Amino acid sequence: MSERGNNSFFIKLASNYHQVPRADIGWLSAKGNYCLIHSVNNQNFKVKSSLVRLLLILGENEFVRTHKNYAVNIDKVEVYDPSGKIFIGADEIPLSRSYKTQFEEKLNFLFP
Repeated sequence: MSERGNNSFFIKLASNYHQVPRADIGWLSAKGNYCLIHSVNNQNFKVKSSLVRLLLILGENEFVRTHKNYAVNIDKVEVYDPSGKIFIGADEIPLSRSYKTQFEEKLNFLFP
């Protein structure tokens, strides 16, 4: 994966490179040494990277960890249920107690 400016990335899939605009990334999930980048266009991109490393590349302003294996693009969160659920479209992303405060600090509540 290589960065192109700050607006998009090229990710290698098979023998081709695909451009992924940063704004299209909805959430990230990790499994072992790999992460899935889930786009809001229902495309998934598998990259060989830890979630920690991927978050360092993408930046902490837009992306926030919600679970040991999940992070979300804060601008793509559509519904937040304080019982521990986050929704981006129809996808439910877990929110663990240990990341709840950090996640809530990134939200802009009109009336807390």
